[in-house]
Amino acid sequence: MNERIEDNPSFSQMKKEMEEFNAIGKIYKFLRLFGLKSKSLDEAFAKFPELKKQFKELSETPDKFNNYFSKKGWIAHESMNHDLMKDAIALAEQNKFNDAEKLLIEHYQNENTIYLISGLKVLEEAKCRYSLIYAAFQDYMAKRYHACVPVFLMMIDGIANDIIKKNKGFFAENNEITAFDTIAGHHTGLDYIANIFRQSRKKTTTEDITLPFRNGILHGRDLGYANEIVATKTLVTLIALKDWGVEFKKGKSEEDFISEKKSFSEHITDLKYTIEQYAEIKKEREKIEEWKPRVIEIGNSIPTKGKIEEYEIRTPERQLISFFSYWQSRKFGKIVEMLSAYKLKDKNPKQLAGEIRKIFINVELQDFEMLEITDTAAAATNITARLKLKSHENIASKIYEFRLINEDDTGKPFVLGDKRGQWRIMDTHFYDFEYAFLTNKNE
Repeated sequence: MNERIEDNPSFSQMKKEMEEFNAIGKIYKFLRLFGLKSKSLDEAFAKFPELKKQFKELSETPDKFNNYFSKKGWIAHESMNHDLMKDAIALAEQNKFNDAEKLLIEHYQNENTIYLISGLKVLEEAKCRYSLIYAAFQDYMAKRYHACVPVFLMMIDGIANDIIKKNKGFFAENNEITAFDTIAGHHTGLDYIANIFRQSRKKTTTEDITLPFRNGILHGRDLGYANEIVATKTLVTLIALKDWGVEFKKGKSEEDFISEKKSFSEHITDLKYTIEQYAEIKKEREKIEEWKPRVIEIGNSIPTKGKIEEYEIRTPERQLISFFSYWQSRKFGKIVEMLSAYKLKDKNPKQLAGEIRKIFINVELQDFEMLEITDTAAAATNITARLKLKSHENIASKIYEFRLINEDDTGKPFVLGDKRGQWRIMDTHFYDFEYAFLTNKNE
């Protein structure tokens, strides 16, 4: 394997193509003097200097990041925000490592990290564990570090074990967590920190630790593991594991790379596609990072209760009003269609409609009032509502918080207003409706 990530075949090939492209640019400049011009080539060569600068930065940053941070438990990987790596490197170059780690932690202590968590579902080995991963992420966001760290470690171990298929988990001795032509799977990446995290911990200690020592934590020796730095490092390792797993399963090697060599025209087409893809990814990230929660005056700009048409389309509040309407009209199939992709993934819609019917059939929604709407992330909103419920002759007034996620059918989240997403309801409190009448206390 190459000593540096920068020397990975894909980076090296791109560098070669750019040199060739640059040489053609010089020839083309000469030919333009004789009237041989092309609008598309003019546009391509105009973008080239900036692209070349971006490529140099992109190819050099992972090595720089790992050089400063891998020994501290952070590694570069394909899903890591490039600007975040650059900013952390800049601080490290000033010997401000505490500030750099604080920057990394703050970046992931954000509900928008759900975008990265949901990406784990591309791996079947992670998809079957997603309910636990999601629950652990909720614990992480709630600062319940004692709960999320062991789960993250177990999920990392189990996913790696299932992918490698040699009864060797992530933390097993003499196990290489590598993959050809990758950032996460480079020997300075996951494989490097796996060696750190698997260290033997034979003495019980109560002092805070800063690295997620798997054996010390899961065997009850490192009792000071429940802090934000350990939790964030395990979370980021889990995210990086997805990048490694996807490429590892492809099973590519140096021979495959050589046999896949393309013509120059194909490389130019790929170069153009890379530019477009990079621009698209950057645009998506900018949307997320520029997102700000709405300032909502419920009762003024948004009615506390009203007809569906009174609420703006593609908003969580409109979707919740629709849910209340379906509940009142007993349209259980429609309620199923509004549930999160996470809930729908393993169940037949008819079966789920039957389960929903059992919950709602004896509980009538007589009235509702939205009390508070809080945008907690670019793709997530919490809405607090007071519901007046009736079951047989019993009446109860209760306050519930509904969580809605803007996502597509696969569970991929999108920023509020994005037409690719649909606001879906997490059914966290559905079973609570059945027990609303066990107490006479109203809220």
